[in-house]
Amino acid sequence: MSKQRLVDTCFWDDAYIMRLDPSEKLLFLYLLTNPLTAICGVYQIEMRRVAFDTGFEIDTVKRMLERFERDDRCVHRDGWMAMKNWLKHQNPGSPKVQRGIEIQLRKVPSELSNYVKGYGIDTLSHLNPNLNSNPNPNLEDTLSGDQESPDPKVAAFLQKQKQEEKRVPVKEIIDYFNTRCKTNFNLKSDYILRLIKARWNEGYRLEDFKAVINVKARQWISDPKMIRYLRPITLFAPSKFDSYLNESRQKTIGERKICPKCGTGGGLHLESCEEVKKRSAVGVPEGERAR
Repeated sequence: MSKQRLVDTCFWDDAYIMRLDPSEKLLFLYLLTNPLTAICGVYQIEMRRVAFDTGFEIDTVKRMLERFERDDRCVHRDGWMAMKNWLKHQNPGSPKVQRGIEIQLRKVPSELSNYVKGYGIDTLSHLNPNLNSNPNPNLEDTLSGDQESPDPKVAAFLQKQKQEEKRVPVKEIIDYFNTRCKTNFNLKSDYILRLIKARWNEGYRLEDFKAVINVKARQWISDPKMIRYLRPITLFAPSKFDSYLNESRQKTIGERKICPKCGTGGGLHLESCEEVKKRSAVGVPEGERAR
């Protein structure tokens, strides 16, 4: 079922919008009009869905969202998007709209519900005052928050995403962290679970988590000043994870060697390759190892 999101033509004359570059304008407009938006101004959407719909890389989306958040236009938390001042531009005279808003706000995280209720700088002045009024009185589902059926390609993408999310290897990640870092973090910690699932939903996978754990363990485990930061809350933080991952990749390239077993390279692989250990034990000539 389709929904209407009316945007005034003055959108392009808004002072804030005029300061954005073309990519940022497109993303901001997408955040206001994409098919997952809700009448309460808070809705669930993952980075991968935004990248899929807009054609931007995930890193580009993250960079632009960070700017919007610094400018107090929106926030994205653990798969939830909240648009600042959205409620201010709904149709206050419509009981159906108000009822729909109340129903939806009861279902969203309280932090984000409070965010959209906190009217500050007017950031949506370009929106039509009747932005989310329902011109068709029979479309009750629109007001109650039901989403429309996406086209087949999008449906297939979302189904694949849901299947991947169900397979988040939380236990394997925590066990690897505790083994590598000689720690004992609890698998049932709600905050750690949220961090792992949030990074997973952004597109990172098991090998990425292991790479981040490996590079920071090597750097910090013997450093009295830094070992206290060897914890999931630091390594898996949204502001740190990607930079640590890039650091691990640069380090691997700098230490690149050839594995005598499978012909692939990389220090991380060589650390665990049983064939390397066997050959080292019997003293295989250096030239043969290089092959």
